[in-house]
Amino acid sequence: MKPVALVAKQLAARLVFLSTLIILLPLAVLNRQTVSIALNPMDLLRDVPRGRLEMPLFIALFALFILGLLAGWLMGRLGQNRRRRATGLARASGTSGSPAAPPTSPSRRAPAVVIDKAQIDDDTPSMASPLEESDEAHAR
Repeated sequence: MKPVALVAKQLAARLVFLSTLIILLPLAVLNRQTVSIALNPMDLLRDVPRGRLEMPLFIALFALFILGLLAGWLMGRLGQNRRRRATGLARASGTSGSPAAPPTSPSRRAPAVVIDKAQIDDDTPSMASPLEESDEAHAR
């Protein structure tokens, strides 16, 4: 990696960290009340539910934030592995990593016919493109 790109990447990481810190610290200070988190929501019908955690709200929010970061990282990582595996299998079989060409690809089209207008007699009907025909009609 180039030194300038490395410095830019480090600066971006620090800015993201600082902005997250600026948002989460006041959130932690303002949400110190205790909340109970029920592990079994159907157990709330009882007078004293079992499987209940009591913790400050900011800790629950931090835990959910970190859990979301880990889940996003894991999903991205699994997606990369799937693409790498597909590319590796395609290379091993001798084909490219891209999907098969659609039937309208240039390799399957009929070759274009190029006609020199100097070789066409005046008696022969013109095989010019529609754009050229409209230009000729406009010129008349």
